[in-house]
Amino acid sequence: MGKSKSDLNSVELANKIIEQYQPETIKDLQMHSKTYLVYV
Repeated sequence: MGKSKSDLNSVELANKIIEQYQPETIKDLQMHSKTYLVYV
């Protein structure tokens, strides 16, 4: 079974956050993803 479109969008978003903010921990990634979603 292939990945759904929403799964691919989530991966794409995570990759953009990692690329831009370079979080060191999962907690940093979660914090930046919440911040990113507020401004989008």
